[in-house]
Formats: sequence, C-alpha cells, structure tokens
Amino acid sequence: MVETEIRMAHNFAQVQSGNPAILPVRLAYRQPFQYPLSAYLNHINWAYWSDDRDTPQLIDELKQAISSRDSSIGMQAKIDLLPLNEPFDLPRPYASAQPGALEIPEGTMKLKSAFYVERQADSIGLNTIVQEGVTISIKGPRQVGKSSLLNRIIKEAKKSKRVLFLDFQLLGKADLSSDEIFLRRFCSWVSEDLELEDRVDEYWQKNISHIQRCTRYISRHILKELTSPLVLAMDEVDKVFDAPFRNDFFGMLRNWHNSRAMSDIWNNLDFVLVTSTEPYQLIDDLNQSPFNVGQVIELEDFTLE
Repeated sequence: MVETEIRMAHNFAQVQSGNPAILPVRLAYRQPFQYPLSAYLNHINWAYWSDDRDTPQLIDELKQAISSRDSSIGMQAKIDLLPLNEPFDLPRPYASAQPGALEIPEGTMKLKSAFYVERQADSIGLNTIVQEGVTISIKGPRQVGKSSLLNRIIKEAKKSKRVLFLDFQLLGKADLSSDEIFLRRFCSWVSEDLELEDRVDEYWQKNISHIQRCTRYISRHILKELTSPLVLAMDEVDKVFDAPFRNDFFGMLRNWHNSRAMSDIWNNLDFVLVTSTEPYQLIDDLNQSPFNVGQVIELEDFTLE
C-alpha cells in the first residue's frame, strides 16, 4: 500500500511541476530501500525517528520542509544512517495479499471449509432434518451451493439418524433404460450401502407393479430392519429427467411422503431431494410431485450483506 501511494505521488509530480512532494520518514528503519522504493526515494533526503525523544525534532523538520520552497527534509547525511551491518529479521512485504492455500472454487465444499458462507437456507435445512418424517427439496441453478448444503444437512442428520447418500450422477444409461431395471437397482443400491441382505429377487416375484414392489421393499424390508430412522439423501435427481418412467418414480416418492399420515413406518424415512431442474419439468402432474411438499428450499445468489 505504501509503495502504491509513493508511486502515485511520483507520477503526479512528473506532470504537476513537482507536486506533491514526498517527505520520507524512516521509523527506526536503517536498511536500504528495496526496489522499487529505492528508485523513488534514494535521491530524496529523509528524516529519521528512533524513539520518542526524536519526536519534537522530527515535527520541526517536517514543518520546515512543508514551509520551505524546496520541500526538502533535514540534510542529515545518509552515510550516518546507512549501511547498518546488523541482521534484519523483518521480511519484505509482498506486493499484494498472500492468502495462502485456497480451495478450488467449484464443486461441493468441504464441511470444514473456512470459505463456506451460511445463508438462511442453512438454518432452515438443519432445523428441519432433526424432525420426524420430513421431506426436503433443495432447488436452484447449478453452482449455487445445493450439494454443499446437502452435505451439511447430512452431517446434522447423522447425529440421530441413519443416512444414505445416493448420487444419481452415478447412474448410467443402462440403469435408466426401464422402470424395472432402475427400481431393482435402486433397491439393491439401498440394501448394499446399508449393509442389509439383498432380497430384491424375492420381492420382485410378487404379481404387482414395479412401483408397488419397490415401495414394499423399502417399507417391509429396509425400514423394518433398521433400528433408527433413515434419511435418503438424493443428489442430482434430475438425472431421471429423460427417463420414460420419471412420473412414476417421483409419484412414488410423493406417495411415501403422503403415507406418513397413514402408517408410522413411513415416519422412519426422511428424504432430501436436490435438483437443478424446475419441478414442473420433472413431472407432468404437480399433485404427484414430491418437490412441492414438505420443506422446499430455493437457493439463490448471495445478497451483498
């Protein structure tokens, strides 16, 4: 900052007949100036201050320099001050702030990140997930912090619940080719990550729809096997956007939400949905949408504050 001010004063003086004048004062500093300060200051006389005893004389010198025509500080010989053959332990300051190790400004932020800025949405999500039988939808454009918020909701949920994180970005085209393949793999995914017995084949023998099979698998096998509530945290669910069975899948989640009022077993299941796509694009009938029930969190840009 000092270097910038001196450079500005020097540049102005070049076009304004020597104004403003620079009056250097060394505050107990007896080392040579480093470049570029040396180029600006070495040809100018300076005042020297060592301790409080020098203050009256320094003030007098500055008054004299300001009032004189040549604007020159006292003529103390530079040879009396320089060089000083003593080690100098103050490092040269950088030309700009050195922030140290920064994080890459993309992707999900770490839980311990010093750069994470909390918004009102954070407190809403954290206060909601500790309740019984909740549905949370996190919506917003890409790169606004949806997955980072989900990460913090998961951390809070783990204090009292079992949490299963399902990243739909891991699904390939083959997984989304039909509702049967997708729902079977969805159930197996849940079983494997929870380290429970995979009984998908058994439940798929029943003469009912795939949606009913998946629903019964979750309620009669998964939820009954667990001793604590389960949170299904599903990120990038809009990956199902192009699937022909998207209405059935999201309608199934809405049914699970509605079933909490009829059956206590469903109160042991929470789910958090993260999407960048508007809900009306994901499902034709909004009355069957899981994105407009429960707690809806819409992430927007930060305010100035």
